[in-house]
Amino acid sequence: MLEHFSLTKEEAIYFEHNPEAVKSAQSVGINSYHFDYDKKDLSALKEFLDMNI
Repeated sequence: MLEHFSLTKEEAIYFEHNPEAVKSAQSVGINSYHFDYDKKDLSALKEFLDMNI
């Protein structure tokens, strides 16, 4: 996806409910956040987005 949109890993952020997908994105250096669908901690997600956008 980075290549398709001509982005660097520093230009991307990723939030996802699947922990394995988050680990995969982190393994290539993409700033990532695991959103636990059961906890639905929107405050923590908002904090992550506020700090990274």
